[in-house]
Amino acid sequence: IFVYVASLIFREGLGPDVDKQQNGGTLDVIEELFDTVPRAMFTIFRCSFGDCSTRGGTPLFEHVTTQHGAFWSLLYGAFLFVMVVGLFNVISAIFVESTIASATAAADAKKRRRLENSHVWAQNISTILRVLLQRCRPDLPDFADLDQGNYSEEMLKEILKVDFPKEVFNSIMRSDQKVQQALEKLDISPFDYRYLSDILDYDNGGTISVRELVVGLKRIRGEPRRGDIVAVDLMVRSIQTRVDDIWQSMRDQGNFDGLGQRNSAVRPNTPGTGCILESV
Repeated sequence: IFVYVASLIFREGLGPDVDKQQNGGTLDVIEELFDTVPRAMFTIFRCSFGDCSTRGGTPLFEHVTTQHGAFWSLLYGAFLFVMVVGLFNVISAIFVESTIASATAAADAKKRRRLENSHVWAQNISTILRVLLQRCRPDLPDFADLDQGNYSEEMLKEILKVDFPKEVFNSIMRSDQKVQQALEKLDISPFDYRYLSDILDYDNGGTISVRELVVGLKRIRGEPRRGDIVAVDLMVRSIQTRVDDIWQSMRDQGNFDGLGQRNSAVRPNTPGTGCILESV
């Protein structure tokens, strides 16, 4: 529509008059290109893409400026600015936005399928466990096929009893390439590797149990989710309510002498289970 309106304006201003058309007079180079509305539309369309030249290859609006003045060249410049900077950029932006949205949706779907793939999870968590157990419990039976489910109930009980000291865990996270590759395949950010021992040791006991390792790694896979933040907020609110109830109960019983006096109990660190801390 915009090209059609511009073609009508240029046809009336630069095209031949009716008498000249009816008498079959000779058209000059400008009138030839704006002879009719369809021809004017074609000329405007060509000029929109930079091919604004005459049949002889000379710039069209050089002739327009010479014969009709600078007004029509300024009008053409304004039209070209609106077309190129405005309309074309809007169309390009819509196309780029649609392409990026489709690529993002495809990447998210691929990542979601990878996060839901139980085989990927089992294979890589088994790799991490195998390396940790080889360092901490070399006396256990062969667990090379742990990721295939080839383990006995007694072996599983022994594995669940193992605690990994944070120093040994940090050493393995920093130095072992197999563990780092497994963490990468589990979509765990490399920036979290140095903090994994603090993240997984949520009871601050100085060691990381197998349960803490498995549950913790499963929770931190992928990108941070809004649901995780909401869940933490709800837990804190629940804990705050329970603490208030306990404080009120102790106050009613007369066993609470001040807001700042509390009894604290620190769980002793679990001694090492045969782990050897190797220098990196």
